[in-house]
Amino acid sequence: MTTSTSTPSSTSIHHQHQHQHKHQRALRRRRQPHVIDTESSDLQTATESECAPFFVDLTTLSEGQLDHLRGVGLLPPKPRAAPATMATTTTTTMAATSGMMSAKAADLLGESPSRERDEYDDHDHDDDERIVILEERLGDSQQQRQRQQQGQDEHYLSGISNDPFAIRLLRSRHVEYLTRSLTAPLSKGFVSLDASHPWMVYWILHSLDLLGHFDRGKQKDDEEEEEEAEADTLAKADLLMRVVSTLSHCWSDVPLEFSSREVQLDERLQKLHRCQQQQQQQQKQQQQQQQHQQQSNRREKDDHNNINHKHHSDNLSRHDQEDDKEGSRKVTIVGGGFGGGPSQLPHCAPTYAAVLALSIVAGVGLKNDGYDDDDDDDDDGHSHNNNNNNIHINQSHPNPYRRPGQLARDLLSQKKLPLYAFFLSLRELQRGTHHDQTNDDDDQTNDERTAFRMHHDGEIDVRASYCLLAPCRLLGLLDDDDDDQVEDERDTTPQTTTTHHHHRHPRRRQHHPLLAPSIVRHISACQTHEGGFGAEPYNEAHGGYTFCALASLRILDAVEQIHVDRLKAWLAHRQMGFEGGFCGRTNKLVDGCYSFWQGGAIKLLDEWEAERNIEGERASVNMKEEKNAKGVEGGVGEEEREGNEEENEENTEQSDIGFDEIMLQRYILLCAQDVNGGLRDKPSKPRDFYHTCYNLSGLSVAQHALRPSRANCVGQDTGDDDWRLNRIFGDVTVNIVGRTDPVLNIRVERVEFMLSQTF
Repeated sequence: MTTSTSTPSSTSIHHQHQHQHKHQRALRRRRQPHVIDTESSDLQTATESECAPFFVDLTTLSEGQLDHLRGVGLLPPKPRAAPATMATTTTTTMAATSGMMSAKAADLLGESPSRERDEYDDHDHDDDERIVILEERLGDSQQQRQRQQQGQDEHYLSGISNDPFAIRLLRSRHVEYLTRSLTAPLSKGFVSLDASHPWMVYWILHSLDLLGHFDRGKQKDDEEEEEEAEADTLAKADLLMRVVSTLSHCWSDVPLEFSSREVQLDERLQKLHRCQQQQQQQQKQQQQQQQHQQQSNRREKDDHNNINHKHHSDNLSRHDQEDDKEGSRKVTIVGGGFGGGPSQLPHCAPTYAAVLALSIVAGVGLKNDGYDDDDDDDDDGHSHNNNNNNIHINQSHPNPYRRPGQLARDLLSQKKLPLYAFFLSLRELQRGTHHDQTNDDDDQTNDERTAFRMHHDGEIDVRASYCLLAPCRLLGLLDDDDDDQVEDERDTTPQTTTTHHHHRHPRRRQHHPLLAPSIVRHISACQTHEGGFGAEPYNEAHGGYTFCALASLRILDAVEQIHVDRLKAWLAHRQMGFEGGFCGRTNKLVDGCYSFWQGGAIKLLDEWEAERNIEGERASVNMKEEKNAKGVEGGVGEEEREGNEEENEENTEQSDIGFDEIMLQRYILLCAQDVNGGLRDKPSKPRDFYHTCYNLSGLSVAQHALRPSRANCVGQDTGDDDWRLNRIFGDVTVNIVGRTDPVLNIRVERVEFMLSQTF
C-alpha cells in the first residue's frame, strides 16, 4: 500500500529524465554552442544551466523573492517609509507562496541550511561561536548594523542609489569572512595549506585592501562613534602587526655558492658579501674578547687581531685574488627567501606572496604620512631592529598604521640583498631549439635561454620568472647598482602606475643578470601555437602561465619579442559568451579566478599598445621639431606640442579594452559571490581565499578598465566625475573597489609608495 510519502515509481523517474534530456536538447538547439556533443560540451551546457538562474530578469521576480535578495544584501534596501507596492489580495496570495519561492531562491544563492553548513566547513565552529569571536575582535555590535542599515536607507531615499534592481557587492560580508579567517583558528582541513601561509596572508590582505578595509574615513561628528572608529582602527593596526610578525618567521637563510668572478662583477653581491664578512669578524672579535678577558696577554693579541682584520675587511683578500686570477674560486654567501611557513625551505611562490603582503602593509602605514628614511634612526644612525616581536601600537600617534608600516619596510630593506642572491642561485641555463614567435617563417634559432627554478632542485616554469621579477621590481633590484644614480632617477623620473619598464642606462642593462636577453628568450619560447603561454616550451597554453609570462615581459620591457596578435586572439576567446567570466584553457569551463589572470593579461596588453602608440606619436613630433627650426612655418610650437601630449594622455585613458567588462562584472557579482561572504569559482563551488582575491582583482580590472577611477574605493570620491566614463555594473555607491596594479596585483597606491622608496 502506497502513501503520498512513498518513493516515486520507476515510470515517473523515467519521465523526469526524459523531460530533463528534452530540456537540455532544446537548450543546445537554441544556443547552438557546439558542433558535436561530447563530454566537454555536456559539462559546458551544465555550467551554463547552473549560471542561468542568476541571470534572471529581476523585474519579473515576485515581491517575496525581491525581499529575499534585499535581505541578503544583493539589492538596495527598500525604504522603510515606502508604501506597499502590492494590493492586499495579492499580498495574501504571496504570503502563502513566498515560503516556497524564498526557499528556492535561498538554495540558488547558498542561503539554505544544507548549503550553509557546506560553505562554512572551512571554519570548525558553529554560527554562534563565529559571531561571538567576530564581535569580540572587531566590535561589530548590533547598533553598528542598525546605523549601517539607516545609512543605506538614506542613500536610497536621497537618490544616490535610485535603481531598486542594482546588484550590490556584499562588501561587509566579505570583510567579515576575511578578517575572521585571519583572526580565528582554521579547521584541521587547512593542514593541506601548511606550506601556503604567506599565500593565505596575501590573498586575504589584498582582498581587504581592495575593499577599502584599511582606508581611514572622515572624522565622525558623534564622539561615541569616533571612539568606536578609533578602536576599530587600532584593532586593524594590531592585525597588520601580526601579519608582519608572521611573515618574518617564514624567512629562512640558505648558504649559496658563487664564483669569485661573479661576485666581483656584481656590486650587490659584493655589498652583501662584505657586510656578512664584517658581521662574522665582529662575532669573532666578540668571542676573542671574551677569551682574552681570561688571559693575561690580552693587549698584544688584540693588536695582532686588529692588524689581521684590516687585511680581511675587503671583499676578496689580495692573497685570494692572486690565487684566483680566473675567478673560479667559490665564494659562500648567505642568501634566503620566504618559505611556506616557519622553518620551511625558501621558495619563489611564497616569497612573492610575502613581499606583496609586506608592501601592502608598508603602503598602508607610510603612504601620505610624511615618512622619511631617517625617522626610524637612533642617535647612532642605526635603524630599529625589525625582528622585535614585542607588538605594540602607539595609540598617541595620529596614524596607528605607521608602526606596522615601518616594520614591514624595515623587514623588506633588511632582506633585499639576501633575496637578490637567492634569486640568482635559481637560474638555470638551457640550450635548445625554439621557434621565433615574432617571425612568421619556420626559422629556428639555437640560443641560450635562462630559466628559473621555483626552489633549489625544484621545477622550472614561467611562474618562477614572474614570482622572482615582481619582488625585484618593487624592491628596486632591477635598477642600476649605483645607489646615487638610482636615487637621482627616482627623484627626476615620474613613476606612473601604467609604465612598468625601467628607465635604465643602455650600457648597464646588458650586464644585469636579471635583465639578460636570455631570460626573455626563455619566456618567449613558452608561447604556443594558440597564442597563449604554457609552463614550459611546448606545454599547453594556460591562463595563469600566460599572465605570468606577459607580466614578466612587461617588467622586462620586452612585450614586442612575442607574437602579440596571436596572444590577443587567444585571450579574447577565453571570455565565455554566456557566463561572461573567463576560462583558463581552450574547451574548459568558466572559473572566477581567471577574472584576473585573463582579464589582467588583456589589460596589460592594452596598456602596452596604448603606450607604444603614444611613444610613436611623440617620436613623430620630435622628428618634426628636429626638421623645423623653432618659429619657422610648419614647425611644432610649444602650445601645439602640449596639446598633442594632453590628447595622447586622454586617448590612453579612454582606449578600448579587449574584453566585455560589464559581462565580467556581472558574472563576479551574480555567480561568484557567496551571500555568506567570500567569492568562489562558480555557483556550485565553495568559497575560498584564493578565489576571493582573484575575483575581486578581476572586478577591479573591469571597473577601472577605460579610465582609472579617481574614486579608488567607495566613499573616497574626490569630486572628479571622469571615473563615470567607466561602465559599472550594479550599484555604483557600493560596488567600486580599489584600483589594482595589473602587473603586480596590489593597489596602485602601494606600488607608487614602493617605487618611491630607496631601500
